[in-house]
Amino acid sequence: MILFSPTSRGGISIQKVAAAGGVPVDVSKTKGDLRFPKFLLDGKHFLYVARAATEKGGLFLGSLDGNPKGLLFKS
Repeated sequence: MILFSPTSRGGISIQKVAAAGGVPVDVSKTKGDLRFPKFLLDGKHFLYVARAATEKGGLFLGSLDGNPKGLLFKS
């Protein structure tokens, strides 16, 4: 599984796609300037940054199943 922001300057969502290819799917519920998704060791959860210009800025915890986990630290 690969996580990414759709553009080089961040994207409006964090997306996932199978390593073998396929159609990307949104996995973040927060919308805005989202960047730097990084998997945690369990391979199911990830961290990402939302820039302060969005509705909420800070460090967020996400999940591959799409269930929102929420804000960890506010910027």
